[in-house]
Amino acid sequence: MSNTEITVTVPTERVADFYRWYADWSEGKVGVGEADSYPVNQTVEAAAAWWATLNQRERQIQSLWIQASPRTVSGEDIVEALGLERQGQIRGVLSWMTRKGENAHFTPKWTFTVDPITKQGHYGIINKAFADLVGRGRDRAESRS
Repeated sequence: MSNTEITVTVPTERVADFYRWYADWSEGKVGVGEADSYPVNQTVEAAAAWWATLNQRERQIQSLWIQASPRTVSGEDIVEALGLERQGQIRGVLSWMTRKGENAHFTPKWTFTVDPITKQGHYGIINKAFADLVGRGRDRAESRS
């Protein structure tokens, strides 16, 4: 396979995000458009039903991601914000959110990448429209309680 050199202009504050995405893409971990897609049948009502099932830590991590979107949040920042002991605990929080999503007929979606420079894990919702949907679900669920 031959290569072609391409020059791309990237906003300065998004350079690290670009390198993370490019590393994943070049390794075949993400296809074109996959990172920005989410299931079209997701509704604010389903997001609200899902949000209502989340515990405090799960809500905190989602709120971090909603606020940061379309950027990701480093594992270190998540550990600090949630008061976890180590980054390995993040996966446990995420797996329960997925199970709760299945029960609420909502498909929570987030991205995990490793920064190719710092080797730090990063998590988040890079699709701003999906982050906004989750945020509206959060607001609806919390207005009911």
